[in-house]
Amino acid sequence: MRGSVIGSIGFGVAIGAIFAFVAPYLATLQVEGVGPLFACTTLASGASRILAGRMTDRLGPSKLVTPSLVLLALGTAGLAEVAGVNPSFVIPVLVVSGLAAGLGYGVVYPALNALAICRLTPAARGRGLSLVAASIDCGSTTGAAVAGVVSHHFGYPGGFEAIAALVILLALGFWLSERKQQHKT
Repeated sequence: MRGSVIGSIGFGVAIGAIFAFVAPYLATLQVEGVGPLFACTTLASGASRILAGRMTDRLGPSKLVTPSLVLLALGTAGLAEVAGVNPSFVIPVLVVSGLAAGLGYGVVYPALNALAICRLTPAARGRGLSLVAASIDCGSTTGAAVAGVVSHHFGYPGGFEAIAALVILLALGFWLSERKQQHKT
């Protein structure tokens, strides 16, 4: 379950920071882009879940988590760029960020659950899924806290950059954990 926990924390970190800080960040920039951002995130997440099941069956869930976390990190990093772009490009940057985050979100969540289910006995699956959910919640709290502290000291863009870097580190941690797991079997 090590990989599932690391991946779940990474997922939670990204969504915790995005959901907690994107609205106040955009308000400070006087940008009314939360709607387009969340619309794109929701649409991409929904669409990618349809494909996630097929990809999980074909590739295996562990092969989908790292790229999904990277997409979440890219979406988060894109939010940091909003402050520095020409005002006419703000909404396109938000749309692209929302699509990247939504694709990552839509694939990683079912992949993490499938990974837990695949690796556990039927008697342990409920506990495993609970651990995934608790790890996402822990990551979400951590992501919001880290983004808040960094944003307080370095501004919102710095907070989103820090979260993107943390999610990349957790994606690397997941990948390394999975490599170790594959060498055991």
